[in-house]
Order: sequence, then C-alpha cells, then structure tokens
Amino acid sequence: MARQIGIIKIKGSIGDLSFYESAGVQLVRKKTGATKKQIETDPRFQRTKENAQEFGRTMKSCKLLKQRLQGILFQCTDKSFFNRLVSRMSMVLKSDPVNQRGERIVTGRGLELLSGLETNRNFKFKDQVLTDIHISFDVTKGEGIVVVPSFIPAQRIRRYERCTHAQLVFAVIEFGATISAQIEPIVWRSDHHALSNVRPILGIKFSFGWTPKSGNTLIVLVGICYFEQIAGFYFPVAKGKYNAVVFDKIYC
Repeated sequence: MARQIGIIKIKGSIGDLSFYESAGVQLVRKKTGATKKQIETDPRFQRTKENAQEFGRTMKSCKLLKQRLQGILFQCTDKSFFNRLVSRMSMVLKSDPVNQRGERIVTGRGLELLSGLETNRNFKFKDQVLTDIHISFDVTKGEGIVVVPSFIPAQRIRRYERCTHAQLVFAVIEFGATISAQIEPIVWRSDHHALSNVRPILGIKFSFGWTPKSGNTLIVLVGICYFEQIAGFYFPVAKGKYNAVVFDKIYC
C-alpha cells in the first residue's frame, strides 16, 4: 500500500493499480487475488463468494440506517463512526440463527448488538450528560416514554470552550430485515439549556407510539448537541466536535 502525494486525486483503477481514499488519505495498491468471474463461478472461491454477499448486505443495512438517522446524526459523528457501525452490523448479521452462511441477514433480534454504540468515541454521550434518562417501551401496546428528571445544567452537563448552551435530542426508528422506504424516525429536541444555569430545570417527558412489524426492532437513540449563543441565535460549536449520540435502547 502506498500514498498518493501528487496534487491530482485519482479514484478507481488503472491497469493493475487501484486508487482509493481511506480516512481522508489518498492511497494506491496493486490488485491481487481472484477476478470477479472466478469468485462467481469457481467452487474454490465459494467461501469468498459467501463473505462478499454478506458484506454487501451489511453495507446496505449500514447505509440505510445512517441515511434514515441523518437528522440526528448530522454533526454528531466522528470520522470512524461508519466503520464502527459496519463492524457492529457485521456481528448482527452473523448472529442470524436461521439462515446458512452466505444467506444470513440482519434480524430484529440481532440488532440488540447495536446497544451502547456511541457515534463519537472522543466525546461519548455517557460522559457528557451526567443525569439519569429513563426509557421504557411496551412492545404489546406499542407505547413508549422517555423521562429526564429535573436537573441543574451547570452540574449535570459537561461544558467546553465557547459552549454556552446544550440541547438534548432523541430519536426512535424501526429497523430490521423488512423496512419500508416510507418509514422515517421520530426525532425530538429539547430546549436550548444554558450551561451556566445553576437552578433546576423542569423535567423532560417525551411520549411516542409505534408498533414495529413482526421481526423488526425499535431503536431509541439519545444525544446531546452543543451551541454558542450569539445575539440571540444558537450556532453549533466546532462543527459538532463535542456532540454525541448513543444507541441507548433496543426493543424487539
């Protein structure tokens, strides 16, 4: 593997060289291994074919989930988040207890493995918000509730340079093997709370109703976004450097 140091950025293939980008770095490597036709037709590459099929399903699920959650993930992820999501989703797919290798799919039960996944490993939600958040969901009734007890922002939310206010965000989304293109997440945002406030704010209560399709899962995410107040307007701080979201609860 070698780096490209020229001013012209190339993506794709030239002869037996492949040009690509990884973590913002332009790289080049020589093509090796079997051809696409060999993998598809030669029995010796059956395991390779199975791995490729499952990797394709994993990537498709990750891209769809990220796309559906763009409203809450915007400016709340670090550069490695998607790779970490792919790693978790690969575990989800491999946990399929029904289908054989090469035919395994993402199942609602397997998605429980996403629980605790942080979108920003440098500033994790669990380290930012030091207050309890209670989430419950009745699967049979399709009724859920998120409750944040009264708390003092100056004591319970970490503060960083230039940050004057913070906003809690919540999202609920259905996901699984059978997802309609029309299904969109529920996203709710709290008021902008002054981080200098030493008085208790009122508790937060967010209710939602949702009945997932059979075999699917309901995912509840919670997060925090930081802002700087200037002339009465709120502006994101450092392009969301301190923002964080966690896949908090998974209901099957």
